[in-house]
Amino acid sequence: MIGYVELAKTGVIHTLSPPLDWELCYTTGVPCDSFHYICVWNVGDKTPLAQFARFIAKEGTKVVFYGVVDECQVRQSGTGSLLEISGRGMAGLLLDNEAYGRDYGVATLTDILKNHVEIHGIEVHVDCEVKSVRGFTVKSGTSDWSVLYDFCSYHGGVVPRFNRSGQLVISGVNDKKPILLGQDAPLTERTYRYNRYGVPSEILVRNRHTQHHEILRNESFYELGGRCRRVMNSASMERFQGVKYDAQFRLDKESGSLVSIAIEIATWFDISVGELLDISRSDWDWNGIYRVVEVVVSGDRGGLRTRLELAMPGVMS
Repeated sequence: MIGYVELAKTGVIHTLSPPLDWELCYTTGVPCDSFHYICVWNVGDKTPLAQFARFIAKEGTKVVFYGVVDECQVRQSGTGSLLEISGRGMAGLLLDNEAYGRDYGVATLTDILKNHVEIHGIEVHVDCEVKSVRGFTVKSGTSDWSVLYDFCSYHGGVVPRFNRSGQLVISGVNDKKPILLGQDAPLTERTYRYNRYGVPSEILVRNRHTQHHEILRNESFYELGGRCRRVMNSASMERFQGVKYDAQFRLDKESGSLVSIAIEIATWFDISVGELLDISRSDWDWNGIYRVVEVVVSGDRGGLRTRLELAMPGVMS
């Protein structure tokens, strides 16, 4: 894997020295994708660090990361000079920029992308239909990422994500054949976790003025003893159904955090966030199909490693 930086003023691509230590982290949203890269700095290199605007990582000819440079430094010691670069994926631009408040009579996906994504120079690929939303409100100070996520997820049922080339992808989850993690995979560590803390078992939706309320419940978690209630208020009966929809979305989303699995593999395991992994091993008690929610690939003198965070298949669906 080799790293490159794109210079701000000229757009020139500068090739970095081979990495001594590196890490690429792919996630589902917040915190967003990130990278860290350490290599030898050639003394006398006149390339200005201040112009390191974008980072590109390639495995052969394939782009495996494209993102924003947040910090770079040259550290010199008795052992030589090292360049360290770190940053985030292109979602970092949406997280860093606050939207100004506005009320849409009818908001379309085209409106949201134009006003909150494309203005940052981000390429977009849309592969599904996201319905327009009446009375969509953007509060001042909300990040552009939150505006995009709320519009697509709460109202469109689609989770926006960035691919490894830095392009925003608006599409449903394509559950192709799960990737097999079989007996021959060089696993070095695995953890199964069942977490109840903070996971709501029910949400009470209430109209503040009439006190009318309804309870939405995660029945399977409730039967297992889950007793964690949340309250969401509606300012009017006209908004009541919309708040119920938001509550159900939250209930479904947070139920995915009940079960999580962490696996470390002593190689570069080629799988992307959102894909399904089929664990089939005789030395593991929780075989089955899981959704990949985070991938961390790293390398140093000790070799390559891939760490996977997994959740139940319904997450991100």
